[in-house]
Amino acid sequence: MKKLKRKKIAFIAHEFGLYKGHGGIASYLYNICSWLLKHSSIEIFVLADYYDKNCNLFSNKSFHFHPLKGNIHHQRDKVYDFVLSNEDLSYVEFADFHALGLYVVLEKVNNSKFNNTVLVTNNHTATRECYEWSNFTRAVDFNIQSFIDAEKQQMLLSDYCIAPSTFLANYVKKNYNLCDDVLVFANPYMNKLPSKQEIIDKLEKSIDLEEYKNSFNIVLISRFEGRKQQEKLISAFVNLKKKGLNIRLFLAGNTSYLNNDNKIDYRYFSYCKTNNTEDIYIYDFLNLNEQEKLIAIADLTVLPSIFENQPVAMVETVLRGIPVMASKYSGIADYTRDERLLFNPFDENDLEQKIEAFYNLSCENREIIQITQYDNLLKFINPKKCIIDRINLPPKNNKTDYRQEMEKLI
Repeated sequence: MKKLKRKKIAFIAHEFGLYKGHGGIASYLYNICSWLLKHSSIEIFVLADYYDKNCNLFSNKSFHFHPLKGNIHHQRDKVYDFVLSNEDLSYVEFADFHALGLYVVLEKVNNSKFNNTVLVTNNHTATRECYEWSNFTRAVDFNIQSFIDAEKQQMLLSDYCIAPSTFLANYVKKNYNLCDDVLVFANPYMNKLPSKQEIIDKLEKSIDLEEYKNSFNIVLISRFEGRKQQEKLISAFVNLKKKGLNIRLFLAGNTSYLNNDNKIDYRYFSYCKTNNTEDIYIYDFLNLNEQEKLIAIADLTVLPSIFENQPVAMVETVLRGIPVMASKYSGIADYTRDERLLFNPFDENDLEQKIEAFYNLSCENREIIQITQYDNLLKFINPKKCIIDRINLPPKNNKTDYRQEMEKLI
């Protein structure tokens, strides 16, 4: 394995660790730090606002956590002071959200400080006007707009921009007119999960799963929110039931409130007045133990949203041995080469057709597709590619004149 060159690195974000309600940024940072602490002698610093106060990494002597408090401007000041007082840092990675590294990248381009430190922005959300937040509708609120502009500045002035999916990397470069490519580094996932078969073997001793073996079971465990578009999956399911397919649909997830027009409660779907809903089962939040029954009976997971980055829930699903179908405009496409598992969200019939085609495959062909997706995912989240190569990015002191970059904001 390629040797790690870095001695002292830092990660800056608004969240860190596996606390209840954590987001994707918190979990991918935890996974990176966990792997590095286990496989290297690198000294790691993390600065974050929301975090797991009982994180098991805090006891490691090579790990240092600094909580960020106060408003965003105070947090940016603290990040700047930290980097300034640790000029021997070789690599600093900022999440794009809140642009907490803005003052650091500005100092580098204005006063040529931190020349030996690689400053990287991880475009996990690609600012609030991107698909994760408002489905390409530009934010008009002044306060939110100020965040967008700051996040763009940090993005444009960083030594490197990275993203966890090819789709998002291409989106960022095109829509923010970046001169350099946005590099793709997957969010690592190192947890050992019991496979679907292992869960079946465990549950068969206490639960009768026979009644589910005669139907084709579609399972989705994901937040209920507007952009997840569970209603599109329900619509496709109802049409397939009308065609006589022996299928069942299981939806589970907590309710999320992102903004005023994005309030989707799971109970909304329970009261849908439509025919052929007797085989639709809808649940609120399920803990890991409660999810096991759904995992055991799942034949296919379908994520119906138009745009996705690299959802951890889908990574976990594939690692358990369940095939995942998703939009071709998603990070899932990075490890799904088979077009039969990728639908076009702008073709209103394609999702329904793809599910029906997969349903009609033999069990042997379904298994081949599932194994191929699983193998591709393991390659995509390999630590060599998504951690070591990222940490070993070389210093980049010949960046395009920042004034040209800043003009793109006007």
